[in-house]
Amino acid sequence: MKTKLLVLLGIPALLIGCSPKTPTPEPIDDGSINVSSTIPSLALGKADYELKFSYNDNLFDEPSTTINPKLAMLSYGLSCASGSIEEIGHFYTQLEAKDVVLSDAYEETTEHSIGYSFAHRKTDEAEIVFTTVRGFSYTEEWVDNLTIGYQGNHEGFEACATEIYRSLENYLATLKTKNVKLLVTGYSRAGAVSNVLAHLILSNTAPIVPAKDVYVYTYEAPGCLLEENAPKYKNVFNMVNSADLIPMIPPTKYGFTRCGTDIDICPEDAETVIRRFDSDIKVPTFAPSAKYETIHEYNEYVIDFLLRDRGRYNLSERSGFVDYLEVPFGALTGMYFSLKLETQNKLMADVGEKSYIEIIDLLNDDNLYNFIKPYLDEDGVEYDPDSFKENCFLVCDFVTTIMPELLSETGLIGNISLPIFMHFPDVNYPLVANYFAN
Repeated sequence: MKTKLLVLLGIPALLIGCSPKTPTPEPIDDGSINVSSTIPSLALGKADYELKFSYNDNLFDEPSTTINPKLAMLSYGLSCASGSIEEIGHFYTQLEAKDVVLSDAYEETTEHSIGYSFAHRKTDEAEIVFTTVRGFSYTEEWVDNLTIGYQGNHEGFEACATEIYRSLENYLATLKTKNVKLLVTGYSRAGAVSNVLAHLILSNTAPIVPAKDVYVYTYEAPGCLLEENAPKYKNVFNMVNSADLIPMIPPTKYGFTRCGTDIDICPEDAETVIRRFDSDIKVPTFAPSAKYETIHEYNEYVIDFLLRDRGRYNLSERSGFVDYLEVPFGALTGMYFSLKLETQNKLMADVGEKSYIEIIDLLNDDNLYNFIKPYLDEDGVEYDPDSFKENCFLVCDFVTTIMPELLSETGLIGNISLPIFMHFPDVNYPLVANYFAN
């Protein structure tokens, strides 16, 4: 029931963290540092998962063009730790990294801010610089996720990557050495921004770090670059769960993709792998149909359904989305994630108690505005009432336009919970670990 509002309003509950059931490896006496990281628990909504990773300076002795399982797993931990000042600070402390720099967005999030951090660790051979981008625990930044722009690369992601690039250039200058090994990583929104950042670095004729010394690992990154701007860099690895809908949007029909190499981490026995990590996690059921047999085919069908030409809402064209939906969907999604987690859960619980008829009734008049307003007021979220009402109207108008088709498509709504579930970090951790264990 909780997915109904997410489907109708286009607010995917993605990034709002219990000990894992699988044993963690014993420390190895080879000079490695064992570090822990918190993985947000979204599949069950219980306490965070505390997991261990291994770090060794010799990880950067390997060519950046060769995927390194240990470095990939460490990057996953860094990506997940990026959600808060405390978590990323703790991770860097464990790595004995110095001169930690956090962007202002960790103190105050805006519609166009981006959380990121830098830190460095000196070795006998080089300065290892860690660059992590925040993909969790942000609010208003959701607006930028949907700010794709009329042309070119994803406008919101590129602007964020450009900001990080300039800050990174200044940070590297403070190290007073050109012998640098650079790690860039991020999850979801942060994966997309990291991917664009990698492109900015690697496409520069005078890169701030030599291409051979740039190591990039992204996870569940949405599309962010136009295909003509996305070379298949051999040192950029994008871990992608093919059952996850998020890496498929913005759609390839608009020309979006990622630079580097995409690696599918979703095995045929994904549910077994996930439940081996935590037996309490219940994978949503999936009902095949004549139009789609697999979850990946279903995701493609959902994209095709949304991109149909419906007159005013002609989403088959990129400009159609920008003209009519970019602002209202971005604004309402940002407001939703501005709520405290407990308020989000309360809102979703209230939706879950409603029938489909009651939910459809929310799309009429000012009903959606009047339904959401008390939650915003309870948490002290600031908003302009007139703008809020207008955005509610536009979202409702779009949803009511596609509603007849949506309800006639058997299984389309009922199956949506699985691709949303497949974006959760606690779901993808065992899939990433399983991929590198084989």
